[in-house]
Amino acid sequence: MLSLGGRRCAVANVGKNFEQNFKDSVPKDVYYLRLHDSAIGFDTAHSTQRFALKSPFDCMLYKLPVLYALELKSTSGKSVSYRGTSPMIKSHQIQKLREAACKGIKAGFIFNFRQSNRTYFLSVGDFDGLTDHQMRTKSSISELEIINSGRAILIPQTLKKVNWKYDLDVLFNRGQLTI
Repeated sequence: MLSLGGRRCAVANVGKNFEQNFKDSVPKDVYYLRLHDSAIGFDTAHSTQRFALKSPFDCMLYKLPVLYALELKSTSGKSVSYRGTSPMIKSHQIQKLREAACKGIKAGFIFNFRQSNRTYFLSVGDFDGLTDHQMRTKSSISELEIINSGRAILIPQTLKKVNWKYDLDVLFNRGQLTI
């Protein structure tokens, strides 16, 4: 968020705005850790760096006894790409979430579909079940597929003037995911 004369304004990048709204929605009793992206940014043509570190995923949330590793994705479309020349979800992010899940961490994606104004949590295991393990020829996953899987958690959200508030308590009910 940007501050102008004490007022909070929406960030121009809608993805970053979603991430900020998500962070602002984290309950006070939940620990939030943002894993920062590389400093190389988007100006790769003028950068003196030879390579950039790849962030494994966006953030972690912890409330005893549950730890989440999350990759946040916001789209104005009806689907999110995970293959191709410029996928929204990078292969290393999927792999790192899989590794976290193998260690007992609840790992997955927060998908924000701005067209329908709905946000979902989908575990990386359920994501794999809908994508790679079916040997799909498609390179994206749609909101409808996420809904029809019966495995996603709809995260309640409320529009507060210009910013969204997400009810993330749904992720921590009794330490279990609820549908």
